[in-house]
Amino acid sequence: MTQNDDLRTAQAKLGANVAATNADGTDTLPTPTVVIVDAAGTIRWIDVHPNFHLVAGEGIRPELDARRSTSSAAARTPAAK
Repeated sequence: MTQNDDLRTAQAKLGANVAATNADGTDTLPTPTVVIVDAAGTIRWIDVHPNFHLVAGEGIRPELDARRSTSSAAARTPAAK
């Protein structure tokens, strides 16, 4: 998240300097993200929240369960010969 001047001013009044503590020297804030990646490294689901509200466990559980049941079914299906 790139900060605007109002946010920078408010942080300065509090004595905060994000750029001074970031490794890259910018005042960019991280964006909380939850990603489900399969064994091949393919992103199967992504949830990005720039307002710092992470997905609740109940929000991600259906996604995990759906992928778990799909991968379990695939593992139980015999390969074609």
